[in-house]
Parts: sequence; structure tokens; C-alpha cells
Amino acid sequence: MNTIRLLGAVQLFVFATGIIGNQLLVSVVGSGSTSDKLVNISNNLTRVRISNLVTLVECVGIIVLGVLFYIVFYKEYKIIALVALGLFLAEAISLAVSKTGAYALIPLSQEFVEAGAPASSYFQTFGDFLYSSVDRLGYDIHLLFFGLGGILWYYLFYIDGFKLLVQQDHK
Repeated sequence: MNTIRLLGAVQLFVFATGIIGNQLLVSVVGSGSTSDKLVNISNNLTRVRISNLVTLVECVGIIVLGVLFYIVFYKEYKIIALVALGLFLAEAISLAVSKTGAYALIPLSQEFVEAGAPASSYFQTFGDFLYSSVDRLGYDIHLLFFGLGGILWYYLFYIDGFKLLVQQDHK
């Protein structure tokens, strides 16, 4: 029973850190041109660093969540539990790797501002690649693994809940 409570607490923790980490970064970057994004990042370095740190803490929470789910279900559903654990590990890894793009944006944005924010330069190309292709695409890939792993875990919850109902009806 304590494992189930811990599972719920970790799930809430992962949910909260996911929202906070992503919203901090998105609020800093904004929706303007790549030059505007780089200037915004350069002006808000602390918030970007906090966003990255919160997201990496979320990755640890995702791993703990996957392990707790595995502990709950591995005796009865070994293969499904192992596949779902693998999906949660892939989710955490893809999210952590996506943060390399956000981390790399910090020195790039500082150099961009120091260079006088040139209108056309490699800064925009590289900044767009780091933000759109590494950070945001990695975030989307992490959501894919989350969805697939979540479907398996919640399917197991459904099956176990159904078994409990049937057992109670027969008593």
C-alpha cells in the first residue's frame, strides 16, 4: 500500500515539475524571431538554467515513477511491465538529451548579444536548430514515449481494477 501512495506522490511530482520546467523555458523564449529568442534567453539566463534544472529533476522523477510502476506489476505482468519501464526510461533519456539544446542556447545567446545582435548570421541558424530541432523536437519525442508507456501502465491498472471488482462480486 505504501508503494501505491508513493507512486501517486511521484506522479504528482513529475506532473508539477513537467509543467514548471517547460513553462519557464517557453515564457523566456517567447514566440518572436530567432534573434528575439536569443536576446530573451540572454536577458533571462537564470530562468533558463532553473528550467533546465527542474526538467532534469523531472527526468529523475520519471525514472522513479517507471520503477515504482514496475514494482507494482512485474510479478503478474512481467513482459508488459518491462516494456513499459523501457518506454519510461526512453522518455527520461529523450527529455534529458533535449535539454542539451537549451543548455547550448545559453552561451550562444550571450555571444549573439556580445556580437551586437547581427541581423543575419550563423547565430540565428544555430539558435533555431538548438531550440526547434533539439529542445522542442526532443520534448515532443519524450511525450511520445510518455504516451506509449502510460497506455501500458494504465491498461495494467484497468486490468487489475477489473480483477478486484470480479473478486469482490464473487464473495
